[in-house]
Amino acid sequence: MSDQEIEASGILSVMEKMLKYSRDKNTDLYDVLLYETHRLGEQIKKILSDPTSFGPDYWICLYLYITEFIDQKKHNSLEVATLLAKASNKKISEFMSIAEQLRQEGRQEGRQEGRQSRNIELAKCMLLELNMPIDQVQRITELSIQELKNILES
Repeated sequence: MSDQEIEASGILSVMEKMLKYSRDKNTDLYDVLLYETHRLGEQIKKILSDPTSFGPDYWICLYLYITEFIDQKKHNSLEVATLLAKASNKKISEFMSIAEQLRQEGRQEGRQEGRQSRNIELAKCMLLELNMPIDQVQRITELSIQELKNILES
């Protein structure tokens, strides 16, 4: 699809171009975003004033997508947040705090998965090598009785 065809879709063209150019290693997504926000300036303001139109999630999605794929050597997430805040009449902190919340949730999920893996390894050792009673292993690892039985059966 050509850029002219994409641009005919109005405000959606910003995300469409991000998707199109994210695979192109020769195109700087920040430059595409800069061009699109400048090209759509007044249209963005009209859309934001219409409560039935795009909500704030559109801008947050753009921010998260772009910060994932921009060339971090050339641009940083603060630059992207600043540009989007300017285009959407939002505060920079709204973009940054949501991104930080998502990063924090990801870290928390990773820690939980790590604890679960560690508990399974501990349970294997306690049950199979130390022959500890299943109820005692359950209290220590907080794994379910069924999970512990599965370990014994494997």
